[in-house]
Amino acid sequence: MMRADALHRLADVAAVLVEETDLAGALVRIVAEATAAAGADAGGLLVLNSADELELLSATSHRAADLEAWQVGAGFGPCVACMEEVSTVSATAVEAAEAWPEFAEQMTTAGYRHVLATPLRWQGAALGGLNLFWHEELSTDAETSLTVAQAFADALTLGVLAVRPVSVQEARTRLDDALRGRVVIERAKGVLAHEHQLSMEAAFERLLEISEERAEP
Repeated sequence: MMRADALHRLADVAAVLVEETDLAGALVRIVAEATAAAGADAGGLLVLNSADELELLSATSHRAADLEAWQVGAGFGPCVACMEEVSTVSATAVEAAEAWPEFAEQMTTAGYRHVLATPLRWQGAALGGLNLFWHEELSTDAETSLTVAQAFADALTLGVLAVRPVSVQEARTRLDDALRGRVVIERAKGVLAHEHQLSMEAAFERLLEISEERAEP
């Protein structure tokens, strides 16, 4: 059920990204959709500004906003950790108490028992972090919630990069760039097929393998 709901909400987010030109409004809406899709009770979004300072951009409740603001002031917590590590951080209240005792105290006082923080990833760095909070500990749906959270965090990243006034003509110009890239790919595929006596299908698969090998750190 969660996956079906998440799919519908991602579709709504996609519709926002192709229509919306108000970045702040789009991000606020995506945070709300992410919170609902993951089955969380509250959510918040911290971002890094151009001065590399952490700021609260959005929260779905006053309690979540307070927890996010607390992390901004303290300089540590799950959302800060997820951005530093550029990876998802998931913790129960007990686990949070071991890593960030003061934050865990604030979290339990606010009535939350589980926190999930996911980075807004871009080119190996984090632009911000999406924080989700639950009144109860996650159990059977933990993996699904993590996947959903990351999908929406990526949508938030795309929102930051894409939500701005772009003319249809500029969009078509970008597609021209993509088409030129496709021509390069077709040529490379032909070279591989010729030099290694491969079928075009096998050459394409080999090209994908080479691309993946070069992308690996």
